[in-house]
Amino acid sequence: MHPLHAYPLKPFLLAFPVTVLLTVAGMPTETNAAEDAPVKLESAETKPRQGQTTPGEASAQPDTAPDPEKTTETLREVSITATRTEREIFDVPSSIAVIGPKQLAHEPQATIAEQLRDIPGVQVNDGGIGGGAKRVSIRGESGSRVLVLIDGMKISEQKSMDGSMIMIDPLNIERIEVIKGPASVLYGSEAIGGVVNVITKKGGTRPVQGTLATTYNSATNSLTPYASLYGSYNGFSYRVSGDYTDADDKRGADGKLPNTGYMEKNWSAYLDYAWEKGRVGAGYDHYWSSNSIPGVVTTETTTNTITAGMGSLNVTGPATVGIDLDLPKWKRDRVYAFAEFDEISEALKKIKLTPFMQWTHKDFTNTISLDYDAGAPSPMPPPGGRFLFEQTMEQDIWTRNKQTSHGLNLQTDWMLGASHYVIAGMDYLYDDLDASTETTMDMLLRMRPNSNNPFIPWVEVPAQTYTNYIYKGSQKTLAAYVQDEWLITPDWTATIGLRATWIDSKLSDTNDPALDERSTTDSHVVGSAGLVYSGFEDWRLRGTYSQGYRYPSLNQLYIGTSHGNSGYNYPDPNLQPEKSNNFELGARYDANGFVGDFGVFYSMADDYIAMKSLPNTFDNQFTNMDSAITYGAELILSYTFEPWELTPYVSGAYLHRRYDQGENGGKTSDTGDPHWTGRAGLKYEHRYSSRFSVYADAFGRFSSRAKEKIDDDTTDYQAGWGTANLALGARFGEERNVFVDLGLNNLFDKRYTPAKSSVEDAGFNAVVRVGMEF
Repeated sequence: MHPLHAYPLKPFLLAFPVTVLLTVAGMPTETNAAEDAPVKLESAETKPRQGQTTPGEASAQPDTAPDPEKTTETLREVSITATRTEREIFDVPSSIAVIGPKQLAHEPQATIAEQLRDIPGVQVNDGGIGGGAKRVSIRGESGSRVLVLIDGMKISEQKSMDGSMIMIDPLNIERIEVIKGPASVLYGSEAIGGVVNVITKKGGTRPVQGTLATTYNSATNSLTPYASLYGSYNGFSYRVSGDYTDADDKRGADGKLPNTGYMEKNWSAYLDYAWEKGRVGAGYDHYWSSNSIPGVVTTETTTNTITAGMGSLNVTGPATVGIDLDLPKWKRDRVYAFAEFDEISEALKKIKLTPFMQWTHKDFTNTISLDYDAGAPSPMPPPGGRFLFEQTMEQDIWTRNKQTSHGLNLQTDWMLGASHYVIAGMDYLYDDLDASTETTMDMLLRMRPNSNNPFIPWVEVPAQTYTNYIYKGSQKTLAAYVQDEWLITPDWTATIGLRATWIDSKLSDTNDPALDERSTTDSHVVGSAGLVYSGFEDWRLRGTYSQGYRYPSLNQLYIGTSHGNSGYNYPDPNLQPEKSNNFELGARYDANGFVGDFGVFYSMADDYIAMKSLPNTFDNQFTNMDSAITYGAELILSYTFEPWELTPYVSGAYLHRRYDQGENGGKTSDTGDPHWTGRAGLKYEHRYSSRFSVYADAFGRFSSRAKEKIDDDTTDYQAGWGTANLALGARFGEERNVFVDLGLNNLFDKRYTPAKSSVEDAGFNAVVRVGMEF
C-alpha cells in the first residue's frame, strides 16, 4: 500500500474536535509562574523564544499604522515564515523580506503582488492577464515555483500554467513575508523558488473597533470601498471584512489598453478564543474575480498538412491567427480551523493543528480564428502545376476547472536542553480536480488550380466539429519534516532540517482519446543547513545550503491546455520532478541608523520543466530540460538621519540565468529575466503632535532590458525602463485615526512593459486611499 493510502484526511478531521475538547477539559485552573518563563537558547545574542507564533498567525493589533515617530529602518522585525516560529529577520539564516503594516499603509496598491515588486529579487508579471491577476516570480523562478500561503495554508493550483494567484484583499493584510530561494524542507513542493506568506488581520484590542476606507485608482478609474469590524473581549477575538472593485480598462502612457479591466469581491470572517496557554479558532474567506484578457493577432509563415479528397498536401504560406481570451470567473472559498496549545511540558513547548478546505472554480474562454493562404505542389496533372488554398477557421473553447483541496498542517515545537529548539511536523494535502474542455470548430477550406482562367471555380469544403472532454484527477501529498536550531556556541547558531515527501498523482477519468488514464507515485527527501555567526557586534554573517524539490502538476503530467496560444500545450506523463541544490552567503548590519543586508546565491536545478515547440505546428509540450543555473546578488541599504528624520535608501538585485535544454535546443542565457532591477529613494516621516503626523517618499524604480529565446529563429526583447514615483500621506484626529494616503506613480508617463508581462504597465496614475478607524 502506498504511504498516502494509510493517511486519509477524515480521521484527522474527526480527531481535531476531540483533541480540542480533551485539551480544554484538562486545562489547569492555576499556573506556575516558573513554568511560564520564556523559553530561550542560552545566549545573550539570541532573542527569547516561546514559540508563541506560527506561520498562520498575526497578533491582535489595531489597524492603525505603526507610530511614524519611529522612522529608523530595522532588521529587528520578527518573522515567522523562515523558520516556522518567531525569529528576528536579523538572525534568520535564509534570505527573507517582510512588508509590515507601515509599508502596506504608506504605499496603497491595487493588488497584493504589486506590494512585493520592490523586494530585491522579486518580480511581478501579469501572467498574460491584463487585469488584477498578478503572479510573483522570485530570483527568476516563475509563479509555478513560488509557494503562496495565506495564514500558513497553501493555495494550490493543479490546472494553472503559471502558479497560484494571490487572491485576497490588500486592506485585510497584517503583513507579508517572503522567503527568497528554496524552502522545500519546511514547505514542500512549489517552494523550490521561494515562499510568499500572506498573514491576515485578526482581532483588535477593544470589544468593538472598525475601519471604513475607500481606494481610488486613476489608472483603472476604479473605487474600492472597504469595511471591517473587529475586536476582542473576554478571551474572544473576531473580525469580519469585505470589499469590492470594478476596474475599467487600464490607461497606458498612450491611452487605454483594451481588455484589461476586471472585477473583484472579497469578504472574510474570523473568530477565536484564547486562554493563558492556548487558543482555538476558525475562519472563512471568499474571493471572486472576473478578468478581461487582451487579445493577440499574429502572422507567420507556416507549413501545414491539408487532407481534402485528393490526398494529403504539405502547404506553406502566411497564417494570421487571432486569439480572444476571457476569464469570466475565478473564485476561491476557504474554511479552516486551528487549535494550539503552549507549554505542554518542559520539553514540548507548542502544538498547533490546522485542518482546512479550499474550493477553487475557474472558467476560461478562448476564441481562436485562423486565416491561411498558400499554394501547394499538385499531385494531379499538369505536372508541376499548383493549387491555391484558402482556409478560415474559428474555434471556441470553454474550459471549466473545479478543484477541491483538503489539507492538514501539524506542527510541534520542542526545547531539548538549553541548545536545541526543534520543530517537527507533518503536512497533508489532497487536491481533487474536475475539469472539462468544450470545443466547437467551424472550418472552410477553399481551393482551385493556380490559373488565370476566371471560369475555373473554387471548390469549398466546409467542416464542423464539436467535442466535450472531461478530466478527473487527484494528487495526494504527505510530508514529514524536522528542523533543529542548534546553539553551538554563544556566537554560532546552526539550523539543520530534513523533509520526506510522498506523492500519489493520477488521472482517474477522461474521454479524451489522446490521453490515457494513468497514475504515478514518487517519494523524495530534501535537506538544508544554515549557519549564523553573531560574534561581531550588530553584525550577522550567514551561510545556507538547501535542496529544492518540485513535483509536476496534473496539468503538466496528464491534461495539458489549449489556452495561451493558437495550438495545444501537450502534457508529458513521463516528466521527472525538478530538483535543485542552492548555496547562499550573506551579511546583515543594523546599528547607528545604518541598515544593510547583502547576499549572493547560486542555484543548480536538474530536470527543469519547460515548454518545447513541436515542429511545423503551433503546438508545444511540457518537457524536462537538462538543467538551469541561476546566480546573483541582492542588496538593501539605508541610513536614517535622526535629527531630520530623513532616510535615503537603495535596494536592488543582479540576476543571471542559463538554461541547458540538451537535445531540445542547446544552451541559452536569454531567459526573459532582466539582469538588473532596483529602487532608490528618500523617505521623510514626522509626528508633529499626538494628533497629526505625515510621511513622504520620493523614489525611482528601474529594470534593465530582458530578452527571451523562443526558438532558434525567434528572440523576444523587453526594453529597460525607469520610473519616478512619489508617496505622500498623513494621519490626524484624536488618536490619529483618520488617514489619507496618496501614491503618484510613473510621474513622467513612461511607456514600458515589465519583463515576462504581455501588457504594458500603467502610465502616470494616482492611487488615493482615505479612511478612518473607530
